[in-house]
Amino acid sequence: MNRTRVGFLIALGTLVVTACSVEDEAPLPGNQSGAGSGGSAGAAVAPMAGATSNSAGTPAAGGSANASAGTGAAAGNSSAGTPSVGGGGAGAGASTGGSGGASGGASGGAGGGISMAGAGGGASHTVKPSAGCTKGSTQVTLPNSLVGVPTGYDGKTPVPVVIAFHAAGNDNTSIQNAFKNSDLAKKYLMVYPNSESATGAKNGWNMQADKSRYLAVRAAISSDACVDENRVYATGHSSGAQFVVQLLCSGDGDFAGVAPVASSVYCQKWKDGAVPSLIIHGVKDQERTMYGLNDGDGKKDLQPYLTSNMCEMTSTPFQPVVTSCNINSGIDGKPFNPGCVEFSGCSVKTRWCNHNDPQYGTSNHGIPCFGVRAIYDFFESL
Repeated sequence: MNRTRVGFLIALGTLVVTACSVEDEAPLPGNQSGAGSGGSAGAAVAPMAGATSNSAGTPAAGGSANASAGTGAAAGNSSAGTPSVGGGGAGAGASTGGSGGASGGASGGAGGGISMAGAGGGASHTVKPSAGCTKGSTQVTLPNSLVGVPTGYDGKTPVPVVIAFHAAGNDNTSIQNAFKNSDLAKKYLMVYPNSESATGAKNGWNMQADKSRYLAVRAAISSDACVDENRVYATGHSSGAQFVVQLLCSGDGDFAGVAPVASSVYCQKWKDGAVPSLIIHGVKDQERTMYGLNDGDGKKDLQPYLTSNMCEMTSTPFQPVVTSCNINSGIDGKPFNPGCVEFSGCSVKTRWCNHNDPQYGTSNHGIPCFGVRAIYDFFESL
């Protein structure tokens, strides 16, 4: 495997901003001010295996569909942030399908640990059943959230869980739509919380207003669902990704792994140490050039992950599955490039995809065409 040594000269500062949808209103700078009017979206009930609720409190049946797997073009040498990888595929939007690898990770929770192959993972690991497993109920009701249960969920066998945070200018239905037909949704309990402002101004996630809402959701996952406490993961897009970062900075994010898309920097190092990470960021993200961030290529965004995970400044390219990508030219005028590398010497697995998919209008700010599948593959590899 080829490795390329790279260096970053990054001046890090604590930036406090709010992301927004390119297609919606601009955010309030700071993301620490009032989040606007909003409130509880109610509780989502997912009553059957494979079902995903369409509105809070109103479940609807719906299984998950597989897209074909496949591989992309061979990867070449890379540098951190600008790996050179070719390859294209067929079909637009987020891809799904594929198989995973080993499972694991560590986070707190209730219940004793047992060694077994947990649901949703490929290899043996220590499963820590949540308190909710004692209820044996297939009904999952969580505050302010939409919920999707994996296929075959019986309320007794611990399953991994992904908490997915929506972008500003949206509510939780937007990110639910991105994941609901994926292999991730087939094998993981999917939880889609609403921010306080989601039912009003839609200003995105606000740490002051939404931290307690998140902690209530997290507690309810343990008490009311049957999950593996050692496999609680987080992802998010834009403001939702920024919220994941803020939880890591504050020490409130007890995640076994994270996969933020289009996040930004809030601190120089996570409070509670290393966290397995897949960071997805555009090469010319127009949203991240605004609000004083000046981080269109994501290099500032990347640095706290490398510091917290104690990575070396060398990386090896890898090619994600790109069968859902029908893109010839990227936002930078170059051939489509997912731009994915895995860093060397890290204390935990750390991957970086610096892509040129122009999605989200032409802002390079969206979840890229390979993103959902890459997130699934990453969580499965832990």
